[in-house]
Amino acid sequence: MILDMKQLSLLQALNIDNNTVASFYGAGGKTSLLLKLASEMIESGGKVLITTTTKMYAPEGFPLFSLEKTQDIFSTLNEHYKEHSSAVLFNYKMSDGKLCGIDPDLVEQLQERLDIAILVEADGSKGRPLKGYRNNEPVIPSSSSLIIPVIGADAVNAVLDEEHVHCIEEFIKSIPAAKYKNIVTVEIVAAAFIKMAKLGLCQAADPRLVFILNKADLLNDFSHTALQLLSFLQKDILVKGMLLLTEASNAYPVQGYFMNDFSAADPGVSCVVLAAGESRRMGSNKLMLDINGVSMLESTLQNICDAGIEDIIVVVQPGSSWSRLLKKNKYKIVENHNYKSGMAESVKVGLNSVEKSSQGVIFALADQPLIPSKTYRELIYYYSKNFDLITCPLYRGQRGNPVLFDRRTWPLMQQLSGDRGGRVLLETLPDSKIGYFESDNEAVLLDIDTPGDYATLNK
Repeated sequence: MILDMKQLSLLQALNIDNNTVASFYGAGGKTSLLLKLASEMIESGGKVLITTTTKMYAPEGFPLFSLEKTQDIFSTLNEHYKEHSSAVLFNYKMSDGKLCGIDPDLVEQLQERLDIAILVEADGSKGRPLKGYRNNEPVIPSSSSLIIPVIGADAVNAVLDEEHVHCIEEFIKSIPAAKYKNIVTVEIVAAAFIKMAKLGLCQAADPRLVFILNKADLLNDFSHTALQLLSFLQKDILVKGMLLLTEASNAYPVQGYFMNDFSAADPGVSCVVLAAGESRRMGSNKLMLDINGVSMLESTLQNICDAGIEDIIVVVQPGSSWSRLLKKNKYKIVENHNYKSGMAESVKVGLNSVEKSSQGVIFALADQPLIPSKTYRELIYYYSKNFDLITCPLYRGQRGNPVLFDRRTWPLMQQLSGDRGGRVLLETLPDSKIGYFESDNEAVLLDIDTPGDYATLNK
């Protein structure tokens, strides 16, 4: 089975469609992000126009259109898009080879007359990961429905100097936290984001706001930086937007996804319940067995619901009666058509069904109905304070279930095969990347596989 991991794409994270005008500005790889997004759109069958309101180098592989050499740009582009999916529009080519940008007011006319997404590079940074702003920057079209301030993660803990900050004098003047520092702290990065957001909100009429910290692979401590950045950003009640941590060069660029309220205490967490097994050792469908007046599966699901988890995916066999029995609930019921090949396929099917806004996903076993909602809440709480790649409970030093996997592990999980699930990663990742919390409930170690297990449960 080939799965596309849409949850890790810029296209899904940014929710781009043919009516979107998205303006990228800042530093730290915004051109790479813009071109990555354009490529994802083309691959998904969309159409995109790339342009700039300042200047940019001509991106390779995209058709170029110059206003200087085109009499009627609207009809020219309309004809072009009948056969093609992308174009780059600019005013004229400068002596240094860069493309001079278009008037920002033209973007609104293009939006009205062309059924395409428009991606705008709205300033320059000369390759630095961070920048200050002069009075005439950025140049964001008022028709922008999405504004995207970008900072490079290589700015974090870098020396606060011209090598790392474009227009450093303007930067220091506008960021009070930078006036007495020699190093770019996370607090300074957050302050820069807030300054950039306010500049963008002054120019665009009514945009969505998405902060992007790019080059997340360069962070010495992804988890600590993400937690700190969220903490600083949520202090400014006037600026609310989504935060993405990305790697533009990665096939799966979105490594961190944090929702609009910047709630560091509650990152998006989904739960996948694996219920496509064949119950061979039980001899009958064990998930139908009675547990305190309801089926085993329903008991497990109720505990998960009671923990406050909203995005719950149940992976079942094709044609399973569970699709009918559970349809009145809010669960997503998905079928694993290759269930006989082992647990790995159920993991992948479930993973591809989680909400795009989830930063983590819990994998729960349907035959563990005794795990209380408290354990699920403890799991999420511990994860939200540490953002480890994997988080799982211990009972008296013994590792148990359920297990929570951060989105940075999801590409690895797509490589699983056979009857082994995500626990393979527990054996291969270093202990420093795995978070363990001590549970006081032995249920994290217990599942119900045999008639003897069930008999013991009912004693």
